Amino acid sequence: MKVKRLFSVMGLGFFAAVAAGVGAFALKESKAEPVKADADTWMMHFSLDAKEIAGYMDEGSMYLQTYTDGVGNSKWFQMFPIKEGSEYFVVNATFPDSYTFDHVQYKFTQSSVDKWGTPYPISESKASHSKMLYSTHASVDWTGDNWNYSVNTYPEISAEYNSVEYCLEEDPANKRFIATDYVCDGSDYYTFYYRGGWAYAESTLTESSKKHFSYLSTEWCNMKVGTYDIILKNNNDDGGIVEIKKHEAASESYIYYVTNSASQTGDYIYSWGGSMQFGSFPGTSIVALVSANKAEEVTTNGVLHFQGGETAKLIYKIKVTTGYPTGDSMFMFNNGTSEYKSDEREIEFNNAYWWTGSANNDAAQALNFLVTAESFRNGAADYSVCNIAEGNAKTLVNMYNGLSEDQRKIYVDTSTVYTWADKTKTSQTMISYKDVVETLGVIGKTAVVGSARTTFGNENTFNSTTLIIIVSVISVSVIGCLTLVVFKRRKHN
Repeated sequence: MKVKRLFSVMGLGFFAAVAAGVGAFALKESKAEPVKADADTWMMHFSLDAKEIAGYMDEGSMYLQTYTDGVGNSKWFQMFPIKEGSEYFVVNATFPDSYTFDHVQYKFTQSSVDKWGTPYPISESKASHSKMLYSTHASVDWTGDNWNYSVNTYPEISAEYNSVEYCLEEDPANKRFIATDYVCDGSDYYTFYYRGGWAYAESTLTESSKKHFSYLSTEWCNMKVGTYDIILKNNNDDGGIVEIKKHEAASESYIYYVTNSASQTGDYIYSWGGSMQFGSFPGTSIVALVSANKAEEVTTNGVLHFQGGETAKLIYKIKVTTGYPTGDSMFMFNNGTSEYKSDEREIEFNNAYWWTGSANNDAAQALNFLVTAESFRNGAADYSVCNIAEGNAKTLVNMYNGLSEDQRKIYVDTSTVYTWADKTKTSQTMISYKDVVETLGVIGKTAVVGSARTTFGNENTFNSTTLIIIVSVISVSVIGCLTLVVFKRRKHN
């Protein structure tokens, strides 16, 4: 195996074009002319071996500059260590279609004092550019106030499996390089060619990517059977810069979004980790998803008050897809801008989410019951619980009885709905959903767990004393309650 890999490395000679040299003067703060504000369409990966510099620089102070000598069209990029404590710094630098440069320069600070790298001449453009520029600094490489470095450039970044090479392609919109449909049958090894060699396989991997291997080493790793995407990221989260994502079958389900307002939400949902199914940030407005039948408001605009309260909390049931690469794994809510964003959370099917906090399955199970019960009521004559068929009432009571104690007591029993105060329908009131369930128990001749009502009279007697729940006939006073202005408190959970 090692002999085979040695020949692979020798074959890399055509990838590397090594250039060495230093400029005579450092470009300090350039008088930059604005770069044309068109979309970024090409990208290069810059990697710097900082050696002893890393131990002396101020945290987060390593930057890369690209510019054109005599023009000064500078673009600056902050560089990040590959992982915590690493002396290797990287960035995927993206550029507009028309942008060109003929110099690169590094800079860091030590005790807030700038330490400039000597400018290095190199010509790059969208039409002709290297995929990677790798710079190496040694502790002795200083000339006066400036530090020097050698530079290697590489036209490709690639991964190999079973003698098949997969080149990582530029994805400027997401600031990443990616090789898709990397097929592994478990018979050979994964090798990642980085900085012109193959001794970086394990060291570049994110922690979550390591689960896809049965054996890991510096030079190659035994990958499990499957189809994968190999991604060279732009940050070091999860302990590395190379992320391995296994293809999985898509799964479709939903999440609930519990707002804290009786007004139609203006919030957006954005998801990532796969297809970005709601589009690029900020994603898609939830109202637009409702219009497209990809979400629904489940409280009938506040007729149902989840967990009670004088004011309603509109709740949206949103369709989501998981499974890479068709679906996504993470999501957030936002108000349509980058200034106001919710927690970032993993997509967990059949769970309820507030603006903050973790997934809540108990709330979701309670909502499933409430939404189902309301659908039966809305389908009954006069929207009345009294007119729900005995068999359906029994089904709903059994569904309620199957909930956990927390799901019943914390979420269902405390929820309320608007009702007529009596059979005459001359005034309205609110009633707890526990009373609704007990009414269903009488209709369905089924005992309700935790209820003292265990005997059942005849339906006519019951109808004369039971409240009738309505959905569409609401008095002006009730409508007034529904339209009170409620300011959203984002920290509610």
